[in-house]
Amino acid sequence: RTKIGKVIEAFSKPSTKSYRQLSDVEKSIIIVLHMEGKSLRAIGKQIGHSWSTVKRVVDRYKAEKSVERLPGTGKARKLSEAERRDIVLKVKRDSSITAREIRAEIGREDVCISTILRPIHEDGEL
Repeated sequence: RTKIGKVIEAFSKPSTKSYRQLSDVEKSIIIVLHMEGKSLRAIGKQIGHSWSTVKRVVDRYKAEKSVERLPGTGKARKLSEAERRDIVLKVKRDSSITAREIRAEIGREDVCISTILRPIHEDGEL
């Protein structure tokens, strides 16, 4: 068994229907195997992922020359940084203000109470 074979065995996952992000190590293994001339299907079987997942990693590597995730991926925040700072400042000025009052003052009736409370908790005010 080769070193790469041992690494692949360590990172292979059992076949499940749940989704999880591939680690940078797994992506790197895919790229190395692809550069060695293995087919997408062979790589997929070897690491326990579908050939389409392998293809996506290889295509992204060809386009970006990297296996790392791009910055800014993920769900966008509902509140801007200025709104988040404003919320924390309101609580610092008046510790008895409620989240509903803050939401009304900043004019963001479209966000839920937990969204208003999150920057306060993250700042350590509550």
